[in-house]
This record gives sequence, structure tokens and C-alpha cells, in this order.
Amino acid sequence: MSTQGTYEDKVDVIGEVLAADVVRRTAWVRVNGTTKVRLSFSPEQEDVVTQALVEHRTSWLRITGRGEFSRTGQLKRVTQADRLGLQVAIGAPSDQPHRPIEEVIQEIMADVPEEDWARVPADLSDNVDHYVYGLPKR
Repeated sequence: MSTQGTYEDKVDVIGEVLAADVVRRTAWVRVNGTTKVRLSFSPEQEDVVTQALVEHRTSWLRITGRGEFSRTGQLKRVTQADRLGLQVAIGAPSDQPHRPIEEVIQEIMADVPEEDWARVPADLSDNVDHYVYGLPKR
């Protein structure tokens, strides 16, 4: 369905479910951080939509299908949701414990052969701009 000044095209977006109406089978999803888009979903998709709503701080909804766009290319609504899936929210806290950066660096360094370390200039930290950009040494 196309309204004057709009067009329909493929949709592949990820967003935070802000509200869901299981009777009308519609949800409001925030995509791109600010745009609120209406989504119509099927009875089979209800569980994933409501789970995304309950876990909206850590699980967002990935929507693939078709959508209605404004003349400027902004998504107005999802007209057909072919596939819905949960995805870790952008910027959400991770369940995995954070390792100290020193531990990560040591792990990376352990994989570098000794002969490669021997080629690293002794004054690299003082003259990094020289070695990277060719500027005069200090």
C-alpha cells in the first residue's frame, strides 16, 4: 500500500521495542536512536516481540521485511515483517566479565614471535610520530 509521497521498499533494521499491543498485533519500535516506527506482527511473532519489550534494555528486535518510507527515505512503518529476531542491544551491558586491559595485551603479545619483537625500535614510544608519519625524531 502506498500513500502519496511515500514508497515501499525492503527493511532490515534493529530497534528497541517501546510498546506492544497483543490484541491489535502492533508494536512501536525506536530505530536509529530517535525514529519511532509502527510494526505489525503475526500471532507467531508475538513471543519474540513481547520478549524484546520485556528485555528492551538488553535485547532489541531485528526486523526484516518491507516498510513504508517517506520521500526523504525515513522509515515510517513496517508493512510486512518477514522475520523478527532478538539481538543484543547496542550499548547494553554484557553478561561476560570484563578482563583487565593488561591481560588482553599480554595475550596478544604472547602470539608475536621474538624475532618480530627484536625489530621494534627501542625508541618507538618516544618517536612514534617518526615511525608512523615520517616526522623528525625528537
